[in-house]
Amino acid sequence: MQINKMKKSLGISLLLGVLNMATASAETMTLDRVLQTALTNSLPLQIAAMQTERAALESDKVNSKLGWNVTGKTNFDHDVGFTGTPSNKLNTMAGMSRMLPNGDVIGGNANYSIENSEFVFSKEFPNPAHRINLDLSYRKPLQQGAGNPLFHNGLIKAEAGTALSEESRLVLQDNFTTQVVETYYASLLIQASIKNNKQAMERAERLITFIKKNTKLGLAEEKDLLQVVAQLQSLKADQSSLQLAWLQQSAAINRLMGRAYQDKFKPVMPRSLPALPDKEQTALDEAISYSPSLRIQDAKIKLAETMLDDLRNNNKNKLDLVMSIGTRSAYGKNGMNNTVNETDYALMAGVEYSRAVDKRGIVAELEQAMMDRTIALREIENIKLELNYAVYGLLQEITATDAAINQYVKRVTREQQKLNEAESRYHRGRTTTQELIMFENDLSIAKFLLQQKRIDLAHRYARLNLLRGGMAQRLMPLTMNKKGE
Repeated sequence: MQINKMKKSLGISLLLGVLNMATASAETMTLDRVLQTALTNSLPLQIAAMQTERAALESDKVNSKLGWNVTGKTNFDHDVGFTGTPSNKLNTMAGMSRMLPNGDVIGGNANYSIENSEFVFSKEFPNPAHRINLDLSYRKPLQQGAGNPLFHNGLIKAEAGTALSEESRLVLQDNFTTQVVETYYASLLIQASIKNNKQAMERAERLITFIKKNTKLGLAEEKDLLQVVAQLQSLKADQSSLQLAWLQQSAAINRLMGRAYQDKFKPVMPRSLPALPDKEQTALDEAISYSPSLRIQDAKIKLAETMLDDLRNNNKNKLDLVMSIGTRSAYGKNGMNNTVNETDYALMAGVEYSRAVDKRGIVAELEQAMMDRTIALREIENIKLELNYAVYGLLQEITATDAAINQYVKRVTREQQKLNEAESRYHRGRTTTQELIMFENDLSIAKFLLQQKRIDLAHRYARLNLLRGGMAQRLMPLTMNKKGE
């Protein structure tokens, strides 16, 4: 039994020694540095940045709709005319058109054809006959399409789509940052537990040394030594569990930072805490101003409103004024070997009208777009309400935690005084080892609770700073420059 205990104690000591050596060589990293490393190496954030770049190209697609469109066609026909005479015909056509910002369409086209018939009705007709047609056209929408709402709304949609993609990226970044912050402060808490436990072990070892000396002098009993040794073994077992927990926590941090599993790091408490706003309303206003979730809903409202405008336009009847002016030329030699060359002007003006009989689909889409807008407005109300509770809750927690720290400082002072007085009595043989161990535990718990409250306070400041956009402003240049290349 004694040998098994010695083996177990030796195993724990070796494990603690290895873990302590690893901790000693660990790299000290502040929260900002961990965040910068994690955000830089995050593949999901790099993908989100690329999606934002992709969305920004949508405006180029919309603007291209105002560019010139060029068409061309050439064909050869062998057919029989209305007189039953075979003929060969070659036709070539080229044209170009473009839409203006106000929705009007201008264009021009040229057509050349040559027709050679085996028989002509009259020798006065040229054969082969050459024809050249030149036209300029103009179309003006009077109802549907007037003012070119599809183009202008397309630009608004492109801008809103880019904003939606960018704000979604920021939401993803904030969620990822929150995960890193939570993991980082959990690491600080484990490190505080390890340090507190280590200090308790050092005090137990000093007490063991003192008891051994007094035992040799006959001033202490064997049971006193056994009590403290048992206390030390319990602390070592706790330390082993804490170190294993730290290895797991360290691996989680490395995973978030994109580093190797075995890389070591040491978290540190921030040297200073960000200043709180003078008024609670200021903090809430800052949170509302920064919130990417609110801006997502703003973008959705813009998309819904442009959709409504497009649908109202589509619900109109199509009524277009169409005009064209051009020339018609025909030339060639007739059957009497005379040259025929005639040119005249061509002019056309008209109105085109069309109307959809069944408009239930458009009506349904209109109702859906109005519901989308209403949903976004309700989401804004809900997000603001959640921000209100989050900001005011954190401010109250910060105030309460700060007051609790002052009380815990006093408690640690009292516990230390109590332990010092007990140790003084113990050295004079006026108290028991059990009481000394109990006071030792009280001091250890008080110190840990004090450090825990300090970590909690820094954690709450970080969460509030994240809500107010302060953390994003510090890290934004780095994350915006990292595009996944």
